[in-house]
Amino acid sequence: MLESSGRNNPLDDDFFATIDSDAKAYLLGWIASDGSIHKNGSISIYIHQKDAYVLEQLRDAVCPALPIRPKKGTLLRGLSFSSKAIVRDVCRWLGITPGKKDAVVRFPALPTDALKWAFVRGFFDGDGSVSSPRAGKKNGTPYPRCTIASTSEKLLEAIETFCAIPCHRGRRHIEWAGNNALDFMARIYEGAPTALVRKRSLYEDWAAWVPSLSGTGDHGRELSFRWVKCLDQARAPTKAHASDSGYDLMLLEAGHRVGKVQFFRTGVKIQPSYGWYFDLVPRSSISKTGYMLANSIGVIDRTYVGEVLVPLIKVDENARDLELPARIVQIVPRPIVHAAFIEVPSLEESTRGSGGFGSTGVR
Repeated sequence: MLESSGRNNPLDDDFFATIDSDAKAYLLGWIASDGSIHKNGSISIYIHQKDAYVLEQLRDAVCPALPIRPKKGTLLRGLSFSSKAIVRDVCRWLGITPGKKDAVVRFPALPTDALKWAFVRGFFDGDGSVSSPRAGKKNGTPYPRCTIASTSEKLLEAIETFCAIPCHRGRRHIEWAGNNALDFMARIYEGAPTALVRKRSLYEDWAAWVPSLSGTGDHGRELSFRWVKCLDQARAPTKAHASDSGYDLMLLEAGHRVGKVQFFRTGVKIQPSYGWYFDLVPRSSISKTGYMLANSIGVIDRTYVGEVLVPLIKVDENARDLELPARIVQIVPRPIVHAAFIEVPSLEESTRGSGGFGSTGVR
């Protein structure tokens, strides 16, 4: 074990005196989850050999000279180092004493939210789990589910409060499901310099995955969208014909007004299934009313659970006021695309080039 004493020892006793980098906060999360803090003034972390590469990243953050060794008779690999000063600082950050960690560990009072998210990422990579979208896999589910386990109720409560993403908290775990799971994983993994690839890859799979509607895909099943009535006379979105692309909404009451824009109530709250959102668009019959949709196309995100309000503006001053109920708008389900935008020096040449606004066919 590498110790802090000795003239040629590169281990920095003040490494955790302040936590001012993603790497330090991430390592602290790993220590809080999978680390052991011993009474002799040492710290050790052991993980499965398939994830041993992350040990190198953790090791390089604190001291590249630390050896990574197998644990005899197991599939574990680990690193250990001895520094009473580092142990003292880690215990101060986590509110613990050496030899007693799991049930009493606290959420550290790190100086920035970015560092707190890095700590949560480290803790999740150590003691978290993610369901798989792939059929046939153990834990396969039709929507994402991720869990953090801990015997420290105070730590779980603090993580729930800090993350501020709706979840279910039990005595020994926190679970995020569906869109909330996706939002949680995005906060810890998007742009993260260090992460457990196995779990981050599951997040990327979920971000890009759209459920199958037939029996041949990953989770073939009937597609359904949940809705709630918030006006007694509200009606479910419906199609006039099975071949129609959109589902008609009924405008029931005039709501508030902003300038020339009048909002109309539909009396329904709608939540898409995982992997979908809605476009709110006009029906062709709106052209006969003298009104138009004020924002051309409205996007109903999968996390919006409020009443669907329809903003209209009167474009024909001579038109009569809208007769209610009115069936002049519709919602169209759309699959969500999740992509990364990569900055490059230049783009490929094309026939059209940079011409726009009516330049097609113009030479």
